[in-house]
Amino acid sequence: MNKPAIIETRNLVKRFRMDGQEVTAVAGVNLTIRAGELLGLMGPSGSGKTTLLNLLGTLDTPTEGAILLEGKDLARLTEPERDALRLRRIGFVFQSFNLIPTLTALENVLLPMEAARMPGPERRKRAHSLLKTVGLKGRLNHLPRQLSAGERQRVGVARSLANRPALILADEPTGNLDSRNTDEIVRLLQEVSQSHDTAVVIVTHNPEVTDHADRILRMRDGLIVEIR
Repeated sequence: MNKPAIIETRNLVKRFRMDGQEVTAVAGVNLTIRAGELLGLMGPSGSGKTTLLNLLGTLDTPTEGAILLEGKDLARLTEPERDALRLRRIGFVFQSFNLIPTLTALENVLLPMEAARMPGPERRKRAHSLLKTVGLKGRLNHLPRQLSAGERQRVGVARSLANRPALILADEPTGNLDSRNTDEIVRLLQEVSQSHDTAVVIVTHNPEVTDHADRILRMRDGLIVEIR
């Protein structure tokens, strides 16, 4: 039996104006991503990958078409409702880590739980558990500058899991890592996907990253041109 759909797009289109001309960044994408699936999204620069990721993450709104997150039509939600849904159901992992430099690893992971108003004892217990899961039990009180690039990205993965999201969106998460750390981070995301039944989408230019994917999508000119 197929696992439930986490996110679906229906004839998704995104247009914007650049230098007085209309540009179609996403040109009618139909896509279903299911629980526990790790999906690799590839394509040349300008193909629409990042725009599609922003649409899936509710960071942007479509020009046409629909996005359903766990069956909820995002177009029918108010902006505060979309913000609340993003906080609780979507996790993000960034190429540049996006950790707050003045906060420790533990404090960075606590932040989204504080924003979601999770009770203090519960969020501290969960933050400790997540950092242990990503192999940073002994680095809880280290600032980002005291961590290696691979360790910083592990903090980023732990933070993305803080509020038990249904979907994790990773934009070039290994772009600043060497090959050993690249493999470790992708394997970690794969384990997260399988053990938490979380849908994971990784945007990457690196074919080694997609070796771990259940499906690979390739984009060109705003369209999905290949699925395998």
